[in-house]
Amino acid sequence: MERKKVALAEVNLFVMHLKQRALICYSMVAGGMITLIAGIVMLFVGVAGDQIVWFESPSIKITAGGFGAITMLASLTWGFFAYKSRPDINYMGLTRSMSLTREEIKRGEQLSAEAKRKSDGS
Repeated sequence: MERKKVALAEVNLFVMHLKQRALICYSMVAGGMITLIAGIVMLFVGVAGDQIVWFESPSIKITAGGFGAITMLASLTWGFFAYKSRPDINYMGLTRSMSLTREEIKRGEQLSAEAKRKSDGS
């Protein structure tokens, strides 16, 4: 009975982990899309309209179009990190496998070993 409780706790912990990784991924995707749209708008305003100078110094001049292009490039970074933070679940037939990092596998093995020691000791 105790082993089933530990296994259920591990499954619940794993599900919470997946949900949090998915939430982070979705947040980053939304941030990337907002950044991309803002960059497109600023680039369009800078190219189609008068060049609005936002900042000017002797060595640098930032316009709306230039800032829009930089913002669009930042959205690529958001997209890359969203891709890297996604939970990776592969389904194969009736069974499913999970791609985990080494740290996650090591932590799972430690939890399993601790649960086994507790179940053997009691």
